[in-house]
Amino acid sequence: MSSTARQAVKSLDEIVWAVNPRNDTLAHLIDYTGQFTTDYLRDAGIRCLLDVPEQTPVREVPANVRHNVFLVVKEALQNIVKHARATEVWLRVAAIPGGLRIAIEDNGCGFSGPSPDAWADGLGNMRQRLTEIGGECRVQSRVGSGTTITVEFPWSGRARTNSDVHPITPENFSP
Repeated sequence: MSSTARQAVKSLDEIVWAVNPRNDTLAHLIDYTGQFTTDYLRDAGIRCLLDVPEQTPVREVPANVRHNVFLVVKEALQNIVKHARATEVWLRVAAIPGGLRIAIEDNGCGFSGPSPDAWADGLGNMRQRLTEIGGECRVQSRVGSGTTITVEFPWSGRARTNSDVHPITPENFSP
């Protein structure tokens, strides 16, 4: 019962963070995501390494963008804990020209290609969330060499056109 209560409190904390307009900054997104990643992986017994900017650019990040990006990172971490058998995970965050890049890299077992169910659920949801905010997601994995999930989204938050988006599909998966 105490575990269920702790999970409920964590879920409520995520909701409050996501809707609080005071958190609509890049610094809040990076701080919250980094802290969540550290706590989540520690609880799973996986070493977490952070590579985040010392000086965060002053940027507004709307609540819907923060929420979608956070949920994509959370899904990636859940996949690592459930499937990767990793002992170490890097969370790397970098400002790039025109946007932000977040890479989640594990030293786990990797895979040669996602199962058909993965496209319908986890990876498909990640792709959809990023498409909604004009971003994209790339997955690179090799059996025995771990997996890297790279998330990018533009500062403008403009929706990308079909020619801009390179969604994760079995055809463009990078093993």
